[in-house]
Amino acid sequence: MPKLTRLSQLTVKHETTMGTDIFAGTYTVANAVKVYELEFKAIAESTATERRPLTGAFGVGEIDVAGAYAGGFTAKTYLVGSGTLATAPAWGIFMPACGWGQDWTAATNVVYKPATVYSPAAWTSTSDHLGMGSISAYHTVADGAGGATAIVKKLKGCMGSCTLDLEMGKPGVWSWDFKGAHVTPTDDDTLATGTFGAEGAISACLNVGATWTPNGGAAHTPVLRKFQLKTETGPTLRPDMNDASGYISALITDRKITYSTEVEIPVDFDATAGADWWGHLKQTAAAFGVWEIGPVGTAGAGDRWAINLAKMGVGKVEEGDGDGIQTFSVSGACASAAPATGGDEVTITFD
Repeated sequence: MPKLTRLSQLTVKHETTMGTDIFAGTYTVANAVKVYELEFKAIAESTATERRPLTGAFGVGEIDVAGAYAGGFTAKTYLVGSGTLATAPAWGIFMPACGWGQDWTAATNVVYKPATVYSPAAWTSTSDHLGMGSISAYHTVADGAGGATAIVKKLKGCMGSCTLDLEMGKPGVWSWDFKGAHVTPTDDDTLATGTFGAEGAISACLNVGATWTPNGGAAHTPVLRKFQLKTETGPTLRPDMNDASGYISALITDRKITYSTEVEIPVDFDATAGADWWGHLKQTAAAFGVWEIGPVGTAGAGDRWAINLAKMGVGKVEEGDGDGIQTFSVSGACASAAPATGGDEVTITFD
């Protein structure tokens, strides 16, 4: 029987030592994360060496020399809380591996903030994880025969980038993109059984209360169509001849958080009302401001979310047409009030 994509699952766990497979072959449903559109490649890059000796004949070659292997995976999850106050959502395990820290406050909330230090450690849904760290990831794929016939594709030392997309009338969606070091797959295994991590109510992007406040100006409520928050980390692989795969892990060496949004061109270009996008771009008015989205959902159940960009610049303004309505596509980078300490002044809160 062939392995079937539908009969598969992703298990993930934070590494306490970067580049050391924390599962060591053993995983349970407690490590499973509900994902969508998963593409898992145990081998995505190879340094195999081709050999073509000169022997006086065409087409004569020798077997390639196998080299180092690295892989990666992409997946999507919804922007949804855990359903329990002060308990992180299941997808929160990805955040420290994408450059975000988890700031947990008992009986209050879970807040995600850009991390500025490495701090490999175990992750739980009810504790702080303020630093960055790598994850081990297993993709278990079964067939229709049932029983212990699944193959387990494995990666260690995974780190990556992420993008959050908000669109009118649809739930928010996270897109995850990870790199990692290859671990030899195993066969004759089984899918983890049981209940996946708890999930609360999913809210579509309606009545999100989005506002844009220019520096020194009044808050403006735009007619908002789309909003995207992108974390680009460009993880690099760490080569090591002492490692069986040739790589220790992926590693985040920098981080850039940007946003983009699509709004209707307002009737009034009063800069004090925050509608003068061109003025902000040319820095004839405020050169930066604050974006706030939410809170969305009901407080107290861990489902309500809010996004705050406390210092964002207007880097680009482009005109467009959306179904006959004039629009602005506005984008820029998030900055920090204290550049020497980083932080990028962005928060995503669940309460």
